[in-house]
Formats: sequence, structure tokens, C-alpha cells
Amino acid sequence: MLVVHGSWLPGAGLAVWAEDSGLPPQAPRRPGRAPRERPHPFAADHATLAAALAAGPAAAEPGSVLLRLPTRAGSPADSPELVRTAVAEPVRGPVTLAGWRAPALRYAPADALALLRAAGDRPGGAQREHCGTSRS
Repeated sequence: MLVVHGSWLPGAGLAVWAEDSGLPPQAPRRPGRAPRERPHPFAADHATLAAALAAGPAAAEPGSVLLRLPTRAGSPADSPELVRTAVAEPVRGPVTLAGWRAPALRYAPADALALLRAAGDRPGGAQREHCGTSRS
């Protein structure tokens, strides 16, 4: 299952990324201090994301987006909409904000509008809005 998110990048357009419930929820442990940004452990890759958005415009540019996400025990928290098939061990500790780099498809403003219209026309599409903070 994918949970698709979008962030508006001023002057650039829409960056779309997704969480993939089939990927492990924990980031691999690394010794030492955590870097300012890390690869998001369960972000969908470009090909998976493009396949999920196949009904939208093809004018997407692959790239990445830097997200500041709630993080606990060194891994980003799942979105409430993400449904995992396996129950994970509960994680304890304080929740902080951390930088996570996720693969994204970037759409120019006109293409973003077409993508959002196409998503709204799909059965079950565009049921919920999500706002997030990102940096390119």
C-alpha cells in the first residue's frame, strides 16, 4: 500500500512522494551522530511512484525532496493512513523532527493541476488532503 504526499515547492511546482507499507519501517542503525538528513527508509522509489500516478501527466521530473518529519528512535513515524500488514514492536522515546530525503516526482505548476485533477477523477482518489513541510 502507498500513501502519496505532495509538497508545494515555491517557484518550482509540486513534489510528490509516497510511503510504501511494504518497506521496513526502521532506518538501518549507523554508529555515531545522526546526519542532518538521511534516506527515508520506507519511501517509494521513482518507478513505484510513477506507476501509482500513471493516470496523471507524464511530464514529471525525478528528483528528491527533503522532509522534516516526526521521528522516534531514529526512524520517521508512519503517517496515520499507512497500513502495515505486519505488526511492529512498539517504539519508545521522545518524538523529534528530523530531516529525511525521499525520492520524488516533480511537476511544473500546470502539470501539477492536471495531476491533481486526474487523481480526483479516480475511484477513491484524492479523498484526503495532507500538508507537510519540505525543502528542496
